[in-house]
Amino acid sequence: GGRSGGVWGVVVGGVGFSLFFPGVGRGPSPFPPPAAERRADRRAQQNARVMEYLAGVIKGADPTQQDGRPDVTVRETLARAVADLDGGALEEAPLERAEIRRVLGDAFAGIGLTDEALREYGRALDALASADAPVPATECAVAIQASSLLAHARRGVEAVSFAARAMSAAERSPDRPRDVARAKSALGEALRTEGNDLARAQAVLEESVAALRAMPASQEDLAAALTTLGIARIDRGDLDGARAALEEAIRSNEALGTAGGYRAMFELHNLALAERVAGKLDDAERHGRQALALVERFAGMAHPNRASVLGSLALVLRAR
Repeated sequence: GGRSGGVWGVVVGGVGFSLFFPGVGRGPSPFPPPAAERRADRRAQQNARVMEYLAGVIKGADPTQQDGRPDVTVRETLARAVADLDGGALEEAPLERAEIRRVLGDAFAGIGLTDEALREYGRALDALASADAPVPATECAVAIQASSLLAHARRGVEAVSFAARAMSAAERSPDRPRDVARAKSALGEALRTEGNDLARAQAVLEESVAALRAMPASQEDLAAALTTLGIARIDRGDLDGARAALEEAIRSNEALGTAGGYRAMFELHNLALAERVAGKLDDAERHGRQALALVERFAGMAHPNRASVLGSLALVLRAR
């Protein structure tokens, strides 16, 4: 039979988790051969462990399980989830363990905890390496996330290393064209952060954008690549080209219905930067304030990204 899978969605402490587990919900064959029976039994046991693990994570956020505390934080809930995995949870289910580690990494990144996020991405890659068969598409996705986070943290050398790993995995991926384009976006961002060859960074990003434009199903990836391309063009003094790329990224978000979402904050913030450098202070202030409203709404007043947006907006106001 064909491959099947299942998606489990849970919300813990305000953080949404969406996990895909291949094989969940697969119907049994009427006359499965012994090998297939063994695989099915093993998968059923793994799925049972996954559900037991998720139930424990959710239970840990219950105030009645925390001495009546009504203020169990996202960070505490994530830390308990990590402790369970570190203690051996899902040890015999490396693909599921890798996916949960990846989601935990995303959650830590979302609340501004870079080192904790990178640790989970690294553990996800370790779990994938221990699986019976390689899963290059997942390896590529995790390496891209790690590279992007390192680039945002201004750790360019490390970002380039993870982007190179993403490129290697993308070449072996079943969805090679899309994953190569996405990995090139990460590599361009990492090279720009490293700062040794801005011309190469821009060239790689332009290759990524050209490829993603031809893939209608990859508009979210296109918006991200365009945003990074816009920043690279600012770095090289091409302010008109930067504005064109960033405005196209905003249009992509609008087409996706995510114009008012958190990701749009990055496009608006960087567009304001380009406009400030070009002396278009009214536009820069307007887009900067829009970015600030989004980061405060979705990430909160204490998130590091808010400080970055505020700093850029202050430069605009000072230039008036």
